[in-house]
Amino acid sequence: MRKVTAVVLTIAMSLALAACGGKAEDTVTTEESGKTEEAENYTIGVAVDTLDTQFWIANYQAIKDRAEELGNITLVEAIASADANVQNQQIEDFIAQDVDAVICMASDGAAIAAAVDECNEAGIPIIMNNRPVVEGTADPDAQVLSDNKQMAYEEMKWFIEKSKEEGKSYKCLMLVGNLGDGNAVERRDGYQAAVDEFGEGVVEIVLSVPTEWDHEVALAGLQSGLASNPDIDMMILPSDFLWEPVQTALTEVGKWAPIGEENHVACISFDGDETGRQMMADGYCWADAAQSAALQGETCVDTALSLIKGESLPSRDIKDSGLLVTCDNFEEVKDSF
Repeated sequence: MRKVTAVVLTIAMSLALAACGGKAEDTVTTEESGKTEEAENYTIGVAVDTLDTQFWIANYQAIKDRAEELGNITLVEAIASADANVQNQQIEDFIAQDVDAVICMASDGAAIAAAVDECNEAGIPIIMNNRPVVEGTADPDAQVLSDNKQMAYEEMKWFIEKSKEEGKSYKCLMLVGNLGDGNAVERRDGYQAAVDEFGEGVVEIVLSVPTEWDHEVALAGLQSGLASNPDIDMMILPSDFLWEPVQTALTEVGKWAPIGEENHVACISFDGDETGRQMMADGYCWADAAQSAALQGETCVDTALSLIKGESLPSRDIKDSGLLVTCDNFEEVKDSF
């Protein structure tokens, strides 16, 4: 059910052809000669931000699974624990080890520019995984991303259209992720663009609450926002990672209730991870813009291998267009994300 851009499909198809035959023994057979030759082995450095979210865990596992499936890739892994300086040093270490490519889940889209520049200078391809470089002149070799702005825009547009059909209007609190994360900025902008275009008289964003992708920061902002704006009856979550503080804050004010019950606060979210699926199933979430952690992780490995071999990419930015999951189509698509 998931839509994937033509770029991803092109890479996947070409790499599937290149990888077929004798993976277990690290051998390939050429059509012309019929001879079996040893496949070349490659080392890829994987720079991980954190493994604190279900999305990153699934993405990381997909990278490992794809490397194992290909059979000729060794992964060198490092976890930065959300520290951008540590991550830059870890990538320097990868360069010193002369890895063949780097896959980077950036802790900070601006700070990572220094490491990208160093990879460029060393001639080592670097692929940004899910988070883009957001500042400066740094030029990664590829970026495997969600189409964040468009996904958020389509989700909010759907919610506004449904609200119009039901004759409802909302006062909305929008949570915002870390503004050093390009994904957070694009999601905020996508939601806001749809409200500006379609939401007059239906959805009014009365408050934006920064979270820094931190539960404690998010909870403090939610508690303050709900106290000063008790008429809030809608929330935008830029990630399913933030359901825990949202549930806590709404429970404290007696507004944690599923769709159709008194005091329900309508919520839409982003990610489509295990928590998001459960919130959809339990009736607390109206819509979730579901990105594919597994698809993006696999595509990073395939793209790295393509770059190592000197192959050209159709585009630097490879985008997963995602899947809009709503309370209307959840039963139909729940097994597809």
